[in-house]
Amino acid sequence: MFRKLLTTIVGVTATFAISITYVAPSQAKELAPNWGGQSEEAVVLEENLEATYPYISDQVLNLPAAEKTIEDSTFLYDFAEGYYYGGGDVAADPEVVSDIDANVQRYVTDEISPQGCAGTSGFEPVPPTVYLTSCQAANVMAVVAAGGSAATIAGVIAASSGIGAPAAAVIGAALAASGGLLGACTAPGTGIVVKVQNPVIPVPTCSAQ
Repeated sequence: MFRKLLTTIVGVTATFAISITYVAPSQAKELAPNWGGQSEEAVVLEENLEATYPYISDQVLNLPAAEKTIEDSTFLYDFAEGYYYGGGDVAADPEVVSDIDANVQRYVTDEISPQGCAGTSGFEPVPPTVYLTSCQAANVMAVVAAGGSAATIAGVIAASSGIGAPAAAVIGAALAASGGLLGACTAPGTGIVVKVQNPVIPVPTCSAQ
């Protein structure tokens, strides 16, 4: 198991306006329904996430085990990069972890406030909603700005919030398609709330916590 070299954050402080409980992905995925009618990308992403989540335990993704059952290697490695960049761990061969660490350096952002991280993290399954601290929001925006895939975005928010597969798929696909809206949301340096009110029409909305 190899710990991620986390981006240095100085003087981390947080004032929570709301209280959200972190739930492990293996539990969270049971809480949201299968809405139906989503985009094909969101449906495929959800299927892949559902197949991958059982290989996450205590915020560690067992990549070799997942590779034995996940046929879509592009998805799996994109998700692993996002999960790693979002603060999770990846258990794999040292060379693989080194490659993942090198790949995520293109996402590293200097948008982290020197005053620390504001807000809290968590999720609500219905409608698909994720709560991110200002630091986590900056990380998500960095992935979006770099053209990261929906799987990578889903990995970041999964590691950050514990969000379940159905909601992570809807939000990941929506942000990959229209993630530019996050810029205004993260600018004030607050924690944010990203919501997709109708998964069939996956337009994300963003607000400060």
